[in-house]
Amino acid sequence: MDDTSKPDEMQAPVDPGGYILPDGECLTADQLEARLKAEAASGKSPKESEEAKYKLATFYLVEAKPLLAYPILKAIRESTDDGERIAKCEKWLEVILGKRKRPPTERAKEDHATMLVRFGICFAYGDGPGTALAYFEKAVAFTENPKTKAYCFLEMGKLAERHREYENAARFYSKAFELEPEGNETWYFLNNNLGYSLNQIGRHAEAEGYCRRAIAIDPSRHNAHKNLGLSLRGQGRYREAVASFIEAVKNDPADIRAMGHLEEMLECRQELYREIFGIETGGLEQLRKVVYQATQQSWH
Repeated sequence: MDDTSKPDEMQAPVDPGGYILPDGECLTADQLEARLKAEAASGKSPKESEEAKYKLATFYLVEAKPLLAYPILKAIRESTDDGERIAKCEKWLEVILGKRKRPPTERAKEDHATMLVRFGICFAYGDGPGTALAYFEKAVAFTENPKTKAYCFLEMGKLAERHREYENAARFYSKAFELEPEGNETWYFLNNNLGYSLNQIGRHAEAEGYCRRAIAIDPSRHNAHKNLGLSLRGQGRYREAVASFIEAVKNDPADIRAMGHLEEMLECRQELYREIFGIETGGLEQLRKVVYQATQQSWH
């Protein structure tokens, strides 16, 4: 969606509570809000007034206060003749409302949490990971629904993963395990992604259990087999790692990562070519043929 990361004319926050303006001036969130409200209320031309109000509305969206943005966006949509501005307002209003006719109040906790999750997704897959995190954290605080909480923790971990912050990712994923685990897709990825993040920080033995739990939920997916292979490789259990990588290739031949990990492992420990596959050292092409044959049958 457009304008998902920050209000127009603003750069990313200089710290958790501050913004850098185009001229280099630094303002806290409270200072910026006061300035934007003053500009929106000033007696400027209709066009300038509309622009100021839109900046105030988008500021509220970035600050994870969508209910404050709602009346401003609605008023702009009903008064402006700018087609592009109408479209932007309608997009945000749709996120606020969902399938409702009125925005949810904070009293309607589950509806409010669902709205916050919608915003979190918009910012997470736009250009506003910090704002997305704020929305997911607020949603967790509002909801009593364990499914919603688990989904939020999953998305929070994925945000950290994208920035290669694997310690933080593992911490977010782990919060979900304070809930009662379920056997659905969200929990598959909570287990799988926690296993992946633990592998990235060298905690391979811990990662193994989570990867196996993910496989128990859905053995047909390739991700957890690949991550189990990385865990086993990290523990020096190379024959088992080979079996897991091959299972991953078997489940999704289009994903080349598992085969790449297998080739990398064997290139680093070339004695495994003969010990496991009975082929000459360094025979990558032969290895690929052997792996292809193995994916056509059960691997033991």
